[in-house]
Amino acid sequence: MFNTPKNTKELLPENELYHNAYRVDNGLVTFQETWVNSLVSLDIYCLEELFVEKSAEIHGDIVCKKCFIKGKVYGSVYTWDQLAVEEGAFVTGNINSRMIEVLPGSVINGSINMKDTLKMPSYLSNMNQDDLKKFNVDDLMDPSFQNPKAEATVAAIQQKPVVITPPAQKPVVASPLQNRNSGDAPKSPPKKSESSGDDSHWW
Repeated sequence: MFNTPKNTKELLPENELYHNAYRVDNGLVTFQETWVNSLVSLDIYCLEELFVEKSAEIHGDIVCKKCFIKGKVYGSVYTWDQLAVEEGAFVTGNINSRMIEVLPGSVINGSINMKDTLKMPSYLSNMNQDDLKKFNVDDLMDPSFQNPKAEATVAAIQQKPVVITPPAQKPVVASPLQNRNSGDAPKSPPKKSESSGDDSHWW
């Protein structure tokens, strides 16, 4: 069983993600431990721990080192260290992680794939934040920066979720399931926003 950090930040007045993030095409990347506590319709890349609080609703994919989910995620989740899907959490999307903990009362609608060979994707390890544009909340008004998965997200929300019912009062470690995906990290790296002005490389 994982030891979930106790210092949650459910009452943050603003979304901490937006303060820490840098902009890439259709997504945000952070280089530090980050909390999400509101609606986000973008892909999220985090090189450290990502906390999806009860008040959070993410429409997009998550790629990070560690992820602790209490809220709702409509998208795939890839972690190269560990993932905890906690009581009350809702995930609609495929999961790939080295270690997975699923607690009673959580809902997962998608496949689960565990592989001990998962690593940080090279497109993240090669990132240099000095080459990226700092995210500004005004970017959310940019039509080119909207989540391209909008239709798929709506379809996912309308699906009936599958409720996992583990033994009462005991956390369950999910077993690897047959999956059409290889379980590797997403092959296409996030691209640098066109607004950053440098097209010599994606990051």
